[in-house]
Amino acid sequence: MRKDAEAHAEEDRKNREVIEERNKADSLIYSTEKNLKDHGPKIPESDRKRIEEAVEALKKAKDKDDAEEIRRRSEDLMNAAQKLGQILYEQAAQQRAQQSGAAGGAGPGSAGGPPPGGDGGGRQGRAGGPGGQKSGDNVVDADFEVLDEDKGEGGKK
Repeated sequence: MRKDAEAHAEEDRKNREVIEERNKADSLIYSTEKNLKDHGPKIPESDRKRIEEAVEALKKAKDKDDAEEIRRRSEDLMNAAQKLGQILYEQAAQQRAQQSGAAGGAGPGSAGGPPPGGDGGGRQGRAGGPGGQKSGDNVVDADFEVLDEDKGEGGKK
């Protein structure tokens, strides 16, 4: 029995490698197709076609028992899909630049500023003052009560 296991050890290793590469390929195909579905209209047609072709090539390679072929096709798809990430990143950077440019000229009470009495929904990413806070934020110091549910009484904290 031991000799039999040793005789098939190399075959088992190759089968395991193929299965692992297939699992990686499945994950890559799923995430790439999801990103294409969500963001496909935002990228040029030529890039989208290149990504779709790489997905199809990987699907065909995945059906074979060649781990090296699956690995090559996965790498091709990652390289093609990297273009999608790059385009989305550039578009997000442009949007942030446009928003910060538009918000720079907004005065108090305008559509670009925080609502009266509020801080605009958070302090992160806001430049101008220490800690990323915009100067002139309305800060309210308040007391609160915690009600004891068992006794129905409240106490100052």
